[in-house]
Amino acid sequence: MPAWAAAAGDPDAEVRQAVAWYLGVYVIGGRDETAPEAREAALRLARDEDPVTRRSGLGICLANIASPDEEVIVAMLEGVMGDPDMNTLESVVNALNRSRPARVRAQATLLRWMEGRGEEPVRAMRAFELYHHLMGREGPEAEAFRAVEDSLAPEQRRLSAVVFGPAGEAESAEALWATFAESLSPEIRPRVRRWNRPTGEVICAAVVEGFFACQAVIAQIETSPALRIQGFMTLTPDVLEAAGEEIEEAPE
Repeated sequence: MPAWAAAAGDPDAEVRQAVAWYLGVYVIGGRDETAPEAREAALRLARDEDPVTRRSGLGICLANIASPDEEVIVAMLEGVMGDPDMNTLESVVNALNRSRPARVRAQATLLRWMEGRGEEPVRAMRAFELYHHLMGREGPEAEAFRAVEDSLAPEQRRLSAVVFGPAGEAESAEALWATFAESLSPEIRPRVRRWNRPTGEVICAAVVEGFFACQAVIAQIETSPALRIQGFMTLTPDVLEAAGEEIEEAPE
């Protein structure tokens, strides 16, 4: 274990990535208790500057600790708030929902962060969004957080991609997008753009700015007789940069 703990601080990111995977799968996973050295190494990896290492530290190492304490729970929450990778988020949410004590601690922490919406609105909004994922419902004072989200600069709001296809017979992607765009409310329309992703299927992806707009778009697609939701993902800066000019402005 001392050698693995030392390797968790190796200057080579690929070494740290390998350590995070091995530590989470073979040293921490499937055990009732986690050795103190393994716990410390997992916390270090979950705060790593390399995104691949960090996500493994969160979703494979910390998420596999059988009885997470306060520090581990806070590290998981802070990690997925700062790096919205959907796979990591799902692993952390599942880990926190495994036991009632962990879920209660996580809920209390998120509520405390949400109370600070006047001083730290971005953090409070991220906590509200994470509360929704953890509890499966909107957090308390949802209307107050609509105002919080509206007060944020556009670059501070969560960006999501909602992917959808035709509910019935396939049509062109252009016709599919037109059907979707026509049903957007005037309030939601300015926060929706199209992501032109070349695929072999008739599907479209809407890039949606903000948590509440994303929830409204998902609900709209789920209740539409012509559309069928395929899934959604939170867009990270690296994905947005790669998409480049493929993302169009809001539909007229």
